[in-house]
Amino acid sequence: MGGLIGGSFSLLSKDEVYRVHLASLYILKKAGLKVNSEKALNARGSA
Repeated sequence: MGGLIGGSFSLLSKDEVYRVHLASLYILKKAGLKVNSEKALNARGSA
């Protein structure tokens, strides 16, 4: 029987994941985000 037991598999390195994260934050900062949910807006206001 073969296969991966335990261990992990990653397509991106930790540095690459971090760079994607930073790029995502930059895009959200520049483009913004429209929220149509009253519940979500209320939850954000109490955070």
